[in-house]
Amino acid sequence: AKFTWYLATGTVYGTYILVLEEGSLNFLAASWTGTIKVLGGSGTYHGVKGTGTMFCKSADELHTTCKDTVTLANLT
Repeated sequence: AKFTWYLATGTVYGTYILVLEEGSLNFLAASWTGTIKVLGGSGTYHGVKGTGTMFCKSADELHTTCKDTVTLANLT
């Protein structure tokens, strides 16, 4: 999938892939892990690149929270 982060001094965009963790899907909760790839940005983040990981979870399959850990390069 694609993402865009709208930040105070520009945007960061890229792609991510999430995979359902084995055994996590039940009637109340689910969690996913995946990778994230930063392809570019605008403003302060023009030319930025990066990679990282994602972890998302949902306690009720309606509300989801995600934690992204990303290392960025080419920040000016």
